[in-house]
Amino acid sequence: KEVAINNNHLAISGPGNGPNYWKVALYKFDHLNLTWQSTNTLSNGGSFGNSTDLYEDYMLIGQKDYYDSWYHGNAHLYHFQNNNWVFVNDFKKNKYAAEGTHIKFGSSVGLENGWLAIGDNEFQRGSPYYDNKKVGGIFVYKNNGGNWQENITLIRNEQYGVSRFGTSMDINKNNLIIGAPGDASDYTEYDGKAFIYEYKNNSWNNATVLNPSGICSSRNFGRAVAVTDSFAFVSSPFHGSAGSVIVYKKVNNNWVFAQILMPTVTSNISEFGGSISCSIDYLVISAKEYTMSQKVYVFRLVNNQWVQHKQFNVTYSYDNSDIPVSIYKDKIAAGAPGSYYYYGGQNHQTGAAYVWTNNLALSKSNIELVQGITENEVPEEYGLSQNYPNPFNPSTVIKYQLPENSFVDLKIYDVLGREVSVLSNEFKGAGSYEAVFNASNLPSGIYFYKLTTSKFTEIKKMILLK
Repeated sequence: KEVAINNNHLAISGPGNGPNYWKVALYKFDHLNLTWQSTNTLSNGGSFGNSTDLYEDYMLIGQKDYYDSWYHGNAHLYHFQNNNWVFVNDFKKNKYAAEGTHIKFGSSVGLENGWLAIGDNEFQRGSPYYDNKKVGGIFVYKNNGGNWQENITLIRNEQYGVSRFGTSMDINKNNLIIGAPGDASDYTEYDGKAFIYEYKNNSWNNATVLNPSGICSSRNFGRAVAVTDSFAFVSSPFHGSAGSVIVYKKVNNNWVFAQILMPTVTSNISEFGGSISCSIDYLVISAKEYTMSQKVYVFRLVNNQWVQHKQFNVTYSYDNSDIPVSIYKDKIAAGAPGSYYYYGGQNHQTGAAYVWTNNLALSKSNIELVQGITENEVPEEYGLSQNYPNPFNPSTVIKYQLPENSFVDLKIYDVLGREVSVLSNEFKGAGSYEAVFNASNLPSGIYFYKLTTSKFTEIKKMILLK
């Protein structure tokens, strides 16, 4: 459901064994062998990881549905030490705070050098209103010698109370951009807006308001946002037939409209801009496809204009969710939430994450598919489980376990012994794993999956029935 990537770390979150068992699977990049290695998995109940962000060796995880008698929502800060993610601090807000009522604290998060920001897009404003309007808010904290102190509270006092200010955000150096996709000019029009705050002279200055009026006509402007030193990006996923991303450029300290980004081919595409992420001269945008396969687009800054550079299919997503994307320099991650299936008395969700590297040459041969670790406990022995469901169409889940660190080779073969898919070909840490095999492009029949490690080999049969 969410991904975050930087030079060393990758975080992938989503439901585990049902909606109340969310997990964040974590990987570290091995710069010597150019592979991602799992480190550990974190879990703290429902919606844990609904939003995530990374900065160097720190990670902030939102949990908007955390609930007890005093708090609604939570955010968790971790620090990577000794090859493990270590808990640092929780950030909670009293449900009935002086500034208003907190409903979904942690719905969005942002992390930057010395700063963190936490959104509550259903925050209800307090005095003098107390009108139960879900205007939304962003709560910004500053690191003072290891002590995180709240620096400023940003609340959208839009009179109609449907702003959802804080649905999306991005913080980059001294710029903080906030999306409010429900911001309205009356009770029925939800055009949306975005707001950019700049930190200078030791304070966050009044926002520059980015308004779609005169640029595009659509709902949900601001559903996803990103910002750099010089550019700001705001998604407008219902603009036209396919959606768009609006680009603003900073000129003489003013943010001015620069261009509208759309895919070069718009047929069968919808909600372009469901998720966006930018790093230096590259911009990544996700979109939906009517075939239930999803798209990831890469734009590149050329002669001060953003032009489409690459596009990729994400074929593991079957629940029609937005594809979360994240980019850091030459690394791109995209999440692919799968469908739920019921097994063993519990709901399970399939899914995967795609990672592209190779200095943004980004050919399909450079795709590395990262599968999530499923358990924290170290197994006592090697094991390969029967796939489920079986027979299947078009996807099935294959689980396996490693009692020790090992190189893992997991491949699929047809009845003639021809290799048809590689699910794993990398070094992995001890733990229990699951891989998703998608056979959309293969004919019905019997297939075999083979797990090979340094000390263990096993083959099992499965049936694709279309």
